Amino acid sequence: MYMEKEERERAYQATLVAVMPEMKPLREGHSKKGQVFGILGSIIWPVLAGVGMGGIIGAIIGALVCAFPVGAVVELTKGNAETSVLVVLAIYIIGFIITFLLAVSNAGTKKANRKIQRDNDEKMRRYNEELQDISNKKAQSNQRIAQEKERTDALRKAEIDKYDADVDAFCQQALGNSGIEPMVAKTVEMFKRMVSHQESGTNVKYIEADFNYEVSKTGITYVYESGYSNPESEFNFQKERFHDLNRCEECEGLAKALSVLVVARMKEEYPSDLTTIRVTNEDANFNLHFKTANENFEAAKDIF
Repeated sequence: MYMEKEERERAYQATLVAVMPEMKPLREGHSKKGQVFGILGSIIWPVLAGVGMGGIIGAIIGALVCAFPVGAVVELTKGNAETSVLVVLAIYIIGFIITFLLAVSNAGTKKANRKIQRDNDEKMRRYNEELQDISNKKAQSNQRIAQEKERTDALRKAEIDKYDADVDAFCQQALGNSGIEPMVAKTVEMFKRMVSHQESGTNVKYIEADFNYEVSKTGITYVYESGYSNPESEFNFQKERFHDLNRCEECEGLAKALSVLVVARMKEEYPSDLTTIRVTNEDANFNLHFKTANENFEAAKDIF
């Protein structure tokens, strides 16, 4: 259940993706050099207008038109403020202002850039909010994973503790049942046979052997170091007139009880203080590592 939930949460987290918004670039304003030429263009704006409308001919016409505002200024200096003079000056001034704003002033660009920057800032604000929301959702998802793992671990530990307690209980019941003596005798016999097959020449200081047995619901299997087991050597519960076991805890409990009784019996068979038997197991599969001094061992003699 935990793995399934973690997989679902990880898949959910993979969908939490924020896309970086596309930022609109700021407009470039007029350079200092461009502004100087823009001022000159503002003064002779009729020429620029003529170029735009009619090429060279338009430029010539625009240059001629430039004479009208000059003449209007001259008329004004003479005190002649006729309507036609004022209209010519007004048209020129309006054209000058428009050209100045387009070719010299950066006010429009700055205003446009302020709007672009506000829009970009708003996009980044929403993007950062989305990132924070994603971070919060991932943190909540990870918390759910951690809580599920903690709950699963607690359940697993409770199951393991109960299993171990049941194993110990069955082990104590087996140790108190003298009827399992045939199993003990058979296991000791197989253990001694394993030890007898080990090298015990005069050059071997210690005799060592790994004895493996596994208790199943139907009997006891003895496994050689090569991994081979002989079916003829098994202790079959039905043949030996024992009830089959029903639970894995019973198998491991009996295997544990046998290890206690077999170790004690083997130490009686090999009473040397140097005899050691190290017991390890994985469930009902037990390994007994035997080690004792070799009585046939002879220390090497000096040649010179």
